[in-house]
Amino acid sequence: MARPLFGNVIIQPIIHEKTASGLVLPDANQNDPIQKGKIIAVGSGSLAFDGSPIEMEVRPDDTVLFKTMGAHKVKYDGEDCFVIEQRDILVVL
Repeated sequence: MARPLFGNVIIQPIIHEKTASGLVLPDANQNDPIQKGKIIAVGSGSLAFDGSPIEMEVRPDDTVLFKTMGAHKVKYDGEDCFVIEQRDILVVL
């Protein structure tokens, strides 16, 4: 299993969601600057300018809203994913 370095995370975008009754709802716009995704892997954290540690606020399997601007698209286990910095995560759902 791949492990991102420092304050980076691997996120699998959630393209389709299912309702409680089983209906599949496609994402309205996959080119939105903000997308919903699931955290696949997290790095060990980073360092602040003064050298103090910045711990990771997210964990694998968290569902988040994240900024796609500056995200790096990668293939991970055959799936399209993004590698982003933790600071580009806006909300943990």
